[in-house]
Amino acid sequence: MIGSKYSPVSTDKKVDRLLKIKDAVNWPLCFPSLPPCREAENLIPLAVVMGLPSGKGNPANAIHLAINAAEITAGHPLRESYWLYCDLKEGSTIEKFERLSEKEQQWIEGKLQLAGVEPREQNLEGYGEALINQLFKHNKMLGELRDLTRHHSWREVFEEFLSELCWTFVSGTRVRT
Repeated sequence: MIGSKYSPVSTDKKVDRLLKIKDAVNWPLCFPSLPPCREAENLIPLAVVMGLPSGKGNPANAIHLAINAAEITAGHPLRESYWLYCDLKEGSTIEKFERLSEKEQQWIEGKLQLAGVEPREQNLEGYGEALINQLFKHNKMLGELRDLTRHHSWREVFEEFLSELCWTFVSGTRVRT
């Protein structure tokens, strides 16, 4: 899974490069698949991340919870949730924000302002590089992940993407490359 989108309006340069490679090799079974989120970590629901060691007591939790609550109250589409596009590992810095496109900045600014955060003036802490490793080390959190991935809201966002990938995991090893 690849991706590095900061918002639903972002273009993903990694996918563009892979599509060019696919066209160059002309292999019909090659398909770059773009997740409906930034990276693999963004597949993990907020409640699970907050229960991991790097999530417990993280100052970013209050901001993410406030944004999430405001999005739900305002009826924002689930596929446009800030949680899906924020950089969970590194967080957000003023410098990183300034390097984004104007459209990305507007989208992020609108989301962060739901929690009273001004991205041009305040950094948002991340959860570190080891989120996935932490998840697999804690059975309780894996159980919570399993339960939350069965919830309608999670499936509404990720089910189509996972369906695209699923056939590669169920095919015979001779078919899969």
